[in-house]
Amino acid sequence: MFAVTLPKIAFVRIFAVACFIFSINTVFGQIKPEFFPEDVLTDNQEANCFCEPGVVNKSRSKGLSIAYTRFFGGQYDTESENGPEVGSSDLTSLNSFDFKLKVPLLLGEQTRILLGYDYFFEQYDFEQTAGDFSETVGTLNNRALKSTGPSAIVSHSLNEKNYLIFRYKFSANGNYEGFIEFDGDNSVHNVFGLFGIKKNENKEIGYGLLVSKNFRSTTVIPLFLYNHTFNANWGIETVLPANVFVRCNFDPLTLLVFGVEYNSRSFRVDVDETADPLGFAYNHSEIQASLELERHINSWVWANLKVGYQQNFGSEFETKNQFAPTFNADIQNGLFIQAGVFVSPTTKEEIEHKHFNPK
Repeated sequence: MFAVTLPKIAFVRIFAVACFIFSINTVFGQIKPEFFPEDVLTDNQEANCFCEPGVVNKSRSKGLSIAYTRFFGGQYDTESENGPEVGSSDLTSLNSFDFKLKVPLLLGEQTRILLGYDYFFEQYDFEQTAGDFSETVGTLNNRALKSTGPSAIVSHSLNEKNYLIFRYKFSANGNYEGFIEFDGDNSVHNVFGLFGIKKNENKEIGYGLLVSKNFRSTTVIPLFLYNHTFNANWGIETVLPANVFVRCNFDPLTLLVFGVEYNSRSFRVDVDETADPLGFAYNHSEIQASLELERHINSWVWANLKVGYQQNFGSEFETKNQFAPTFNADIQNGLFIQAGVFVSPTTKEEIEHKHFNPK
C-alpha cells in the first residue's frame, strides 16, 4: 500500500486535468514549447508552435463518461432471407449502458499516448417472442450483448499546421458470460489513422482511414473530418460518412449539439438450444437524429441529456454454422433518450463566463 501525499480532491482534479488536456479532442488551439518562453523572443518573431487537434469552443472532451440509453419498444419482426414474414415479437424496450475511460500514458510536447477502456452492453426486453426463430430471438431477452475491451490512442504534432492520430481498439462482442472474453469468435479489431490539417484555431480538416476486422468480415472505410467554429455561439463538427453535428454554445457552461449520425454494431450470439450452441453474428444498423444538451454541474462534473428519433436500417442474424439459416430482423423505428455524466475540467474563466470569442 502506497502513501497518498495529495488531498483526495486535489488528486482527482489533477487526474481529470491530465485526461482532458492530453485527449485528442482538446479545447485549446495550440501550445508553445516551454523552452521558447515569450520573454526571450526577438525581432517580433513568434516561437514555433505545435498544433493540437480540435477547435475552440468545441464540444467537451471526456476523460471519463457514463451514459444510459433507453430506446422505447415496438414490433420486432423476423423473416427468412427469401421468404415472407414468419414472426412478430413485442419489444418492450432496448436499454444500453456505456462506460468510457481514457488515461494519459505519455504527455510529450508533440506526442501524446492515451490508454482507454470501454465497456458497453445493450439488453432487449421482450414481452413475448413469436415465430419460427423465437428461440434465437429469445436468446437476446434480458441477456446483455457486450462490447468491451482496451484501446490505445497516439497523437503526434508534425508542425504548427499538421498532426497525425492513430488508434487501435480491441473489443470482445457477444453474449458471453463474465466481464470480457478473449476468444477469436468474439474478437473485433479496429485500426484508425488520420492526417489533420489545422487551418487556424477555428477550423480544421482531416483525411482518415478505418480498418475493421471481426467475426463477419474485414472492412476499410475512408473518413473525412471537418470542424469549424464560426463565431462565439455556432460551429459544426463532422466526420463523414459517420455524423454531422451543429453546435450552439449558449455560454462556456452550456452547450447544445444537434445533428445526425450513423451507428452499427455486431455481436457474436450463441444460442444454447443444443449440445453444440448455434453461432450467429447479430448485426444491426440505424440512423439517429438527436438533440443533446451538455451542462456544467459542479467543479469538473458535467451532465448530458440527449433525445432523438432512431430510423432502423435493418438487423439480421447471420449464421456461422451449417445447422441454422440466416434470417432478417426488423425493429420498429422510434424515440430514444440518453442521460449521462462525464468529467471535463472547467477553468475559472469559463465559470466566470469569460468566453473566448473567435475571430
